[in-house]
Formats: sequence, structure tokens, C-alpha cells
Amino acid sequence: MVRKDSDSDKPKAKILIVEDSRTQLIHLQSTLENAGYYVESSENGKQALEKLETFTPDVILSDIIMPEMDGYELCEKINKDRRWHKIPIILLTALTDPQDVIKGLNVGADNFIPKPYSDDFLLSRINQLLVNSQMRSGTVSEMGMEIFFAGNKHIITSERMQIIDLLLSTYENAVNKNNELIKANHELSVLKEDLEKKNAELEKVNEEKNQFIGIAAHDIRNPLGGIYNFADLLKEELQDKASETEMEFINIIQSSSELLLNMVTELLDISKIESGKLTLKKQVSDLISFVKTNITKNKFLAENKSINIKTEYPTSSLNVEFDRSRLEQVLNNLITNAIKYSKPDTEINVKIGIDNDSIVFSIKDQGVGIPKEEQDKLFKPFSKTSARATGGETSTGLGLFTCKKIIDAHGGKIWVDSIKNEGSTFCFSLPADINELKINSITEKLLKQDKAVSKINSDQDAIAGKKILLVDDIEMNYLFFNGALSKLPIELDWAEDAYKAIDMLGEKNYDLILMDVHMPGMNGLELTRRIRETDKEVIIIAQTAYAMHGMEEKCITAGCNAYTAIPVKPREVCAIVVENLK
Repeated sequence: MVRKDSDSDKPKAKILIVEDSRTQLIHLQSTLENAGYYVESSENGKQALEKLETFTPDVILSDIIMPEMDGYELCEKINKDRRWHKIPIILLTALTDPQDVIKGLNVGADNFIPKPYSDDFLLSRINQLLVNSQMRSGTVSEMGMEIFFAGNKHIITSERMQIIDLLLSTYENAVNKNNELIKANHELSVLKEDLEKKNAELEKVNEEKNQFIGIAAHDIRNPLGGIYNFADLLKEELQDKASETEMEFINIIQSSSELLLNMVTELLDISKIESGKLTLKKQVSDLISFVKTNITKNKFLAENKSINIKTEYPTSSLNVEFDRSRLEQVLNNLITNAIKYSKPDTEINVKIGIDNDSIVFSIKDQGVGIPKEEQDKLFKPFSKTSARATGGETSTGLGLFTCKKIIDAHGGKIWVDSIKNEGSTFCFSLPADINELKINSITEKLLKQDKAVSKINSDQDAIAGKKILLVDDIEMNYLFFNGALSKLPIELDWAEDAYKAIDMLGEKNYDLILMDVHMPGMNGLELTRRIRETDKEVIIIAQTAYAMHGMEEKCITAGCNAYTAIPVKPREVCAIVVENLK
């Protein structure tokens, strides 16, 4: 019986590693020995030549950059020595230049392996070279070849088989690199898909977060609005009856609830800004009058700290287009900040100027100032500086961020000049886009609205006996509307849900419906659509604290005649009712 030789019976191929890096040497030696090779090593070319005197390997694996003698010089010396010139040599290199191939051919290298490389790739190349080495031993050497490359003539003295080995290894390296690029490209494509999926999920989560904030704001605004509005009603009712201390308590209740309402509004604004849904409702108004009104509102705060607010205007009136509500936020924030950070018995200067096509506002204080290194983060969300309010007032860190976004939306700019311990000047600009035709029409409308508020008493006859239905699931809101409208000669009924409202509408004809949008069961928009199926004439005014982007459009589409964001002040309620019933 004839026994076939097994792999274990074959003699181990011998490999000489020439590598000056101890870490690389240990890794290479471990890889090759685990693959069944016999391995010896040297730290540089000079030691390798000494090793060859006593050890003849089947393959030499050499680094190029080494002390004393590099890989190229080692190749050249081995190929010039007839004892060793048949030993295949693999050079480990970055191979970033075609000139490396020419140099390798000149010194007699058989193979290049680019760094970094995988262990499998290295073992495959060694095995391939060992097979080719056996083939080479049976061929006749053909020495000498001239080539012209990169403008230079090169004389290649390597054998043809050696040249083929080297060129094949170079080509294989290129193919391997290309495969790695294809793999990397595929992985990038997968990552891109994952990122797009994650972004979509984040957008969904962000949208859900914004909806949650809106709903939470609705639930918070209702009780806060009730506190504020009932305090306002108390002030009117007890104006000549309450003591000075009692009126002070009422003012504290009202100002505290107003502060909380403003904080809720600020959070809603941040939510809109983050979701890219900050929209402006521009109208043409007298900017000078608008600023004067805002300053008057803030004078009480200033007087508490004995701060005098001085003003400077370029003209008595200045009609421009802007969002009144949003710009009021900006002015209120900047002026209250100036008061907060100003020392008692100082001045705040509010100035409006015209610079080319822009209107420039400046609010200058004599306060604590802001260190220069902290000024860059002033207009970022939730940012706070080391500056402290002189009266211990608090800050959310959201106001200036909101201001910047509002001014950006107007097409303007906002900036600050500040010196520590001397004061700050906050400035912002608005484009001076004045349209006379628009001024006339919109100003006329504003005058009509003002007239409706100021002459409610003269409209008593026009609305006498009108029937109003309030549809709202919160009893406190009914009590407020009942109190706010008590001086008007109208009849107010209350339905605590949509189903009760349907029954009441079947029993009585109403002239106006105040419709809460968010109610349990059937909401206000669904009820409005039901009403419009049979009644196209009744006036329906939607009202909600959920004042998020797109809500007004949803209300109008459902069939409402108008939309009001609550809470509203008693006088505003009267004005809305009178204006719509006339």
C-alpha cells in the first residue's frame, strides 16, 4: 500500500523577516509561525546579510525604511551575490509613487506589499511567491532591459520572471486597494442610509416634542391665563374699594402670572424656531409710537430702581412694515435686560436712527457690562454669562436667542458692544421697506380696530340682545368670559363639551360662537365642521392656547371666521365680540 504525503510531512518553508519595529516583528513572526513557516529575524539590512551566512531562507520579508541599511540596499546586495540572488524578496512599503516600482525592479525586489495589509493577504502573497519561485528555477535567465519612464531611461537587470512577479504584485495591490475602496464605499452607503433613517426618526421625535410642548403649554396657559385675567377683573372691580395693600397684592398676582405666561410663550417660541416654523405676521405701523408704548410699559420696572429711560427719535413718526408681536418681544427683552443689569440711579438710552436702507435701534445702559470673551455666546440658547443682575432678577437664557431669530426673520441684524463694569449697548437693524399704498390701507384698518375698543359704549345698541355661545370644557374660562362680557348687553350661554353645544344649537339660534379648539371627545374643529353642514351664517371664533404653527390655517379651513390665541385681556374680549357682532 502506497501512503500519500500529508502536509505535516512536507518540510517547513523558511522565512527571514527584516524589520526594525519590535511590535511589527512580533506580529509578523506570530502570524507566519501559526501558518506553519519556520521564521528567523533581523533588525536591519546589515544584520540580515550576516544572518544569510548561516541561514538560507526560501523567502525574505523586509521593511524598506530601517537604520544602517534599508530594504532597497539589502535587495541590491542580495541580488549581486550569486549565493542568494535566487531568493525571492518581498518589500513592505506604502507604495505611493510609481518610481517605487522602478526602484524595486532595479534592486531586484520580487514583490511589494503595501501597508497596512491583512494577514490573509500577506500569507496568500508568500504562498504565490513560493510557487513562482519553483517555476522560476526551471527558466533561463534573460538579463538586461531598457525602459523609458517619467522622462528618464532606466536599465532593468532583473530576470523576466522576477519582473513579472513584481508587476503582478503591483497590479494585485491595485486591485486589492480598489476592492477595499468598493467595500468602503458600500459601507458608506449603508451608513448614509442609516443616517438618513436616524435623521427621519429624529425629525419625527422633534415634531412630537414640539406637539407635546404645544399641548403642555395649552394646559399651563389656561390656569395661568385665568389667574392673570381674574386679577385684571379684580383690579377693575375693586379700583376704588380695595386698600393700597390689597391692590399691591393683586398687582403681584397679576405680574407673577404674566411672567409665567411670558416664560411659556418663550418656550413655545424656541420650539417653533427649532422646528423652522417661526413665521411673521407683518403689518405697517408707526414704529415711533410702537416703541414709546413699549417703553411706557417698562417704566414701572425702571422706576423701582430709580433708573431714567431717555429716548432719541429721528422723526415724530416712522411707518414701516414689521411683526408687532415679535418686535415687542425683542424690545421688551432688551429693555428689561438693560433694567436688570443697570445699577440704581443710572440712565438707559433708547435711540432710533436711519442708516441708508436700515432702521437701527440701540439700547444703552450703564450697567455691569459683559466680558469680551463671553459676548460670542450671548445669542445662543440657554447661554448665561458671569454678569449678574443688580437686583437679583433671574434669566432663562433664552431671550437673546429668540431676539436674534426674530431679527433674522425680519432680514435684520443684532449685535452688542459691551465693556465690563461700564455698560452694554445692544443694537439691531431692520430693513426700511416703506410702501405708502400699504401704509394707507393697513393704517386705516388699525384705526378701525382702535375705534372698536375705545367706543364700546357707543356700540351698545348695535349688539343689544345678541346671543353668544361659549363652547369650552374649562369652567374657569366660562367664569372669565362671563365677567369680561358682563358690561355688554348680550346673552352668554355655556356648553362644556361639543355634544352639549349641539343640543343647545338645536334649541336656540346664536349670533356668535366662541369655540375652544382642544376639548375631550369631539374637538372644536370637528364641531365647527358639523355646524357648517347646516349653518353657514353663524359667526365662529376659534380660540386656543395651543398657538403652534399652522393652527390658524386649520381653524379657517374647518369653517371658523376668525382665530384668537388665548389668554386674552378682558377689554380685548369685548373688542373681539363687538367687532364681530356689528
